[in-house]
Amino acid sequence: MNHGAGCWCFDLCSDAPARDFLQSTQGCSISRSGAWHRYLSAVYAGRAPFPFDLGQLSFFYSNSPPWRARFHKEPSPFRDCARLIAQPQCPASICSPWRKALAGCTRRSARPVALLPNVTSFIWGYGGDTNLRGASIFSDSKPDASRVESRGPHGYMIGTRLTATTWRHGRDMQPDNVWVEVMRKNHRPLGFHEAMQPPNCSRARPQRNATRNATRSGKHAAFTGCDWEHYPAGCWMRPAKGSGVWLNTGRTRQQFKFPAKTSEVQIAVYNAAAAGGLDTIQYAFGDAWVMQKTEFPPLLVRTGADCFGRSKGLITCLSAHTLRAGWHDLPCKCDEEMNIMNCLGDKTKRRTGVSPPPAA
Repeated sequence: MNHGAGCWCFDLCSDAPARDFLQSTQGCSISRSGAWHRYLSAVYAGRAPFPFDLGQLSFFYSNSPPWRARFHKEPSPFRDCARLIAQPQCPASICSPWRKALAGCTRRSARPVALLPNVTSFIWGYGGDTNLRGASIFSDSKPDASRVESRGPHGYMIGTRLTATTWRHGRDMQPDNVWVEVMRKNHRPLGFHEAMQPPNCSRARPQRNATRNATRSGKHAAFTGCDWEHYPAGCWMRPAKGSGVWLNTGRTRQQFKFPAKTSEVQIAVYNAAAAGGLDTIQYAFGDAWVMQKTEFPPLLVRTGADCFGRSKGLITCLSAHTLRAGWHDLPCKCDEEMNIMNCLGDKTKRRTGVSPPPAA
């Protein structure tokens, strides 16, 4: 691929082409060679297990300037959504290896792949040549709890079957102590100072003696008068299979829908941290974002001690000890200036010559 031109083969910048691409990946097992192998090796620092189920991914890195600068030989075939006009589509000769690999990949099942329901494309990153960018794809199904096939010990979404009403691509939730791939971005340009102690809210401390009723009602005195809208408690991120940035769920709670009142989330985060018994909260349908339409992307909130009461809000990265790279087996050094979370802060050449994990 011509990195100088920065062209693209797959467009994930809007819902319809994103669905078409995701449809083409379902059941597709990628081998240890070719264009897709090089892309996945870049994402996972050479540690991805092969054959690799491409259809499981919900996040993809765009062919942005930081990607091209970092990975000279591991191209991204995905359109840079911040360069819709300036970035051309690649010629057929460049896209052919990517498309042929999808058309001819080994399917895990001989049965026809079910037609997918609608999806939503969620764009990551800001404009500018220093900002890393990407796109998430998640199911656009209505959050109807009655349609879930089975429930795990803490909530929903365990072992669902792919149907038009229960398919939850990008929205699956995980049990305790599981490494999950995540993504977040710098929310300061939008006016949010995550995990920072709200001004004029000195009493907002986790209350170890807070009663359950007070917590549920949201009337505990420690939480009155606090600007939770602009200084949200917790470290907010999205599940993102394909980011290569891993976080452990620790002791987690699964919630199907995000609470209607933001203050309820803040109270849950504070009391979880106070009790010392919860590390993350997962929402299959998270907080509302208004883009072309109102979206409810999945959400994961970390409730660790480093995610509340800070003197300054988070920028892009979480604490280094909470993240891993590779196949959750390498340290992650995040570069704040890329404005979406990453493990690209180490400027040296990524590790090579290391035996990858066993095949999945």
